[in-house]
Amino acid sequence: MNNSWAIDGLNCAGVNSEQMQKTLQGGVNAINLTCLMPFVGLVEGLIALEEIRAKIRAIDDVAFVVSSTKDIEDAAAQNRVGIILGTQHSLIVEDDERLLRTFKELGIRILQPTYNSPCKYGYGAPQVGDEDKGMTEAGRNWLNEM
Repeated sequence: MNNSWAIDGLNCAGVNSEQMQKTLQGGVNAINLTCLMPFVGLVEGLIALEEIRAKIRAIDDVAFVVSSTKDIEDAAAQNRVGIILGTQHSLIVEDDERLLRTFKELGIRILQPTYNSPCKYGYGAPQVGDEDKGMTEAGRNWLNEM
């Protein structure tokens, strides 16, 4: 088994059969797909997650959701794109960090505590100097849960 893969760290292309074929032709075995837009809450996040999972199921001849390195190996061996589900904010779990476990079960593998604005977990990328107060206590709990 070839243990070298090419992973697109932040895929911005469409989720359709044609695009996945282009991805494979480009030598990419797996992609990080931002499947939840940064500013969605729990209900909107669950709906969006189900919609993207249904899209991926519809093209399972060329792509499938991966949740481990073994899955990525399998995707490469099967000439399919392994899709790593991710989101760029944690608003979907802001009410309770224990929901991180639920989203892991649903396939989310890449998640960050903050995005570009302050939230319960900490301060976003644009904050500098005195505006950047780092991680909050809730953010440290988020890290521990992760």
